[in-house]
Amino acid sequence: DIKTKGNMVYLLLTTSYKIGDMAFTGCSSLTDMTIPESVTEIRSGTFSFCTGLASIKIPESVTEINNLAFINSDNLKLIVERDSYAAQFAEKNGILYAFE
Repeated sequence: DIKTKGNMVYLLLTTSYKIGDMAFTGCSSLTDMTIPESVTEIRSGTFSFCTGLASIKIPESVTEINNLAFINSDNLKLIVERDSYAAQFAEKNGILYAFE
């Protein structure tokens, strides 16, 4: 479930460890996000067209990211662990990243 309070967005996970297809697509007010450790997969289009999104902290628990997860989120920087899947994904796909 996705809940909002003011300009804050909360991702509430129950039994799913995936952030679903198009979950935040077009959410231009979203600026920063920390993915919970319980997440293992970021699906297609999850953060596409999030024009205000500046950074996403992705934990080592994420071992699958769809190639279309960040389409047209051009100002985005991934904050990743060294040698993690997310770091390799960012490098392979030309996405700006920094180590935590």
